[in-house]
Amino acid sequence: MGADQPPLSLLNIAGAIGLWIGIAWRPLGILAATGLVLYLAGAVITHLRARDTKGLPMPAALLAAGAVASA
Repeated sequence: MGADQPPLSLLNIAGAIGLWIGIAWRPLGILAATGLVLYLAGAVITHLRARDTKGLPMPAALLAAGAVASA
């Protein structure tokens, strides 16, 4: 991992904080939700490319839930 790449857990934490702040300031909430949906889409793609179907259901379920909530 390079110096310019934050650990993936920090992206999740930033997204969660963004969603909480987004309750008061809607534009931030929309951006945070979009970022988390893109993050989970990347997780699904990564699992598919690695042919790891055992680890796929959780990111796929969270991606679907996030997409429904964002719509």
